[in-house]
Order: sequence, then C-alpha cells, then structure tokens
Amino acid sequence: MECEANLTCRIVYKEILVRNYEGAYREVGPLIKGLDRFAFQPHVSIQHRYMIACAAFYTGRVEEAQSWVAALLADDNLEQFRDFLSFTLILNLIIHLELGHREHLAYARERVYRMLSKRELLYELERILLAFLRRYERIPEDPAVLRQAFTELRNQLIPLQEDAYERNAFDYFDFIVWLEARIQQKTMLEAATAWRGTFVARPV
Repeated sequence: MECEANLTCRIVYKEILVRNYEGAYREVGPLIKGLDRFAFQPHVSIQHRYMIACAAFYTGRVEEAQSWVAALLADDNLEQFRDFLSFTLILNLIIHLELGHREHLAYARERVYRMLSKRELLYELERILLAFLRRYERIPEDPAVLRQAFTELRNQLIPLQEDAYERNAFDYFDFIVWLEARIQQKTMLEAATAWRGTFVARPV
C-alpha cells in the first residue's frame, strides 16, 4: 500500500506539472486511502496532503482544498519542513482570496509575513505575492481594476520561473495559470487548456 500511495502521489504531481488537473484529481481517491500508512513519516504525509489540496483547488473544489489546508496548518509537524510550510501558507492565502474573505485575508497575510520573515531570506515570489495581497486589500471590486492588478502580478512572477532558487515554488503551485484564470475570468481548468504545453516539466 505504501509503494502504491507513493506511486499515486508521483502520478498526481506529474499530471499537475503537465496541467492535466482533472487527471490529477482522479488519482486523489487512491491517494487518500493510503494516507494512514504514513502517520510515522510526516514529510511524506504532508506532501501527499498538500498535493491533494492542490488537485482539489485546480479543479474548482476550493472549499475541499481549504479543508485539507486547514488540517495541514494544524499539523505540528508542518513547521519542520520549511518549503511545505511556505507552500501551505501561500495556498491558504490564495484560497481566502478566491473565497472572497477580504477581512480575514488581511489578518492571515500579516500572520504569514511574520512567520516567513523569521527565515533568513524570503523567496522573491513570497515577497511579491505578500506585497500584492497588501495592495489587494485596498483595490476596489472593479473588474477592470482587478484584471490590471492580476496582470501586473503575473508579469512580475513570469521571470521567476527561470530562477533556479525560485522555480521550485512554481512546481508546487501553478501561479501563472491561477493568475490567467483570474485575468480572463475563467476557471483554472479553462485557463490550463490555453496554457497547456507552454511549461516543460522537469523529471519527478
């Protein structure tokens, strides 16, 4: 069962990298069944649950993704794994944005900034995204203004995909397709269709 769950997680990850989000979500059921096998391997368990949250989010199951993220943030082991702590905190902020939690977003953003700033160096992606969310709190609910703001954020993030230090974050959350969906007012599934094939995945 452990080998099968690990293989399934790799399949989910590969499907996400090639932006086949529906294919990734189809593998979530078997992955969930294998989670209890990793109770004593927290890093593996955290990775699997994070990938499940992403697959749910990408396919429009935002509240389901929020449930997985909330459970991860309540896991005492998460703080031991810096990258997944960062990935989960950022995904949590994006989920609050998607659900329209503007008031809560300000509190959550400040909490994330304090947690991440304890590290010696924030990723540039994190700096840019947190600065955007600070501005977002004051952006009026005007579709044209919001579209411009998301376009500017996308243009800031695109060059970071080529940065050896930053690009790992793009493998674990598809910021560009998420932003394209916001800009075009489409679902991520719809936006991924247009962007599929523009990203060369590295070996898993």
